[in-house]
Amino acid sequence: MLHINGAIGLEAAVIRAWIGGVAGLALSLLAAGSPPLAAGQCDGITVIGKVNSVNGNPFQAEVNAISPNGTQQASRPQEPNSVAVMRDSQGRVRVDSPGGKFEVKGQSSKHTEVDRRDIYICDPVGHETISLDTWNKTAIVQSLPPLEIQRARSLTGVIPSFCEAQLHLRANLPNVEIDDLGHRTVEGVDAHGVKETRSSSERRLWCSDELGAMVLLEMDTPEKKGVFHFAMTNIQRLEPAAALFAIPSDYKIVERVDAAAEGVR
Repeated sequence: MLHINGAIGLEAAVIRAWIGGVAGLALSLLAAGSPPLAAGQCDGITVIGKVNSVNGNPFQAEVNAISPNGTQQASRPQEPNSVAVMRDSQGRVRVDSPGGKFEVKGQSSKHTEVDRRDIYICDPVGHETISLDTWNKTAIVQSLPPLEIQRARSLTGVIPSFCEAQLHLRANLPNVEIDDLGHRTVEGVDAHGVKETRSSSERRLWCSDELGAMVLLEMDTPEKKGVFHFAMTNIQRLEPAAALFAIPSDYKIVERVDAAAEGVR
């Protein structure tokens, strides 16, 4: 019998909410007629935002959450509540997020605690995405769709940089005011920031074209009682092990038959 022991980590909950918001925005852009990406492109997504799939720029990092009282919610990749993100020289991106702490109860009185991880791999080399479930030891493999939402082109036909696109995703949404914050150094990399202001909230986003990733998100909490910081930290410009982008040999592989299918095979 499987029981959830305690609340799911803050980062995991916010990541799921963020991914839902990105998906909704993508559909809105598609309906508005934005041009498509070339086949075989994908991105990783952390609580901060996107990690670009780009060749020749490997790195490894952690994503940490800091609450309004200054408490760090996660510190190192090996700890249960942290998020680890990496990209190799081939442009493959891996995001390893907490999936919650579970207690397994057998027939005897002995209980075992297990930390579940949700691992997403964007593989433009193999033209597929891989979702690893560490609890069930299952790998769900899906081919990349031939068309994805592309960074919007300007009226001059010039494609904006990764960060220009990410920082202005909501520029045309109603009741959103965007102010440029210029550049600053975040964890040793140059980052460009903007402030998004709505009637009841404010957040500041920082993106690094040097790294090809969103690196810092600062959000005001309700009623201005504090600021949550979601930061990419401990950035190391090192090549991750190739095995981290492969499916473990003891995992069951399921593949979606087509984009419209409900089941797997």
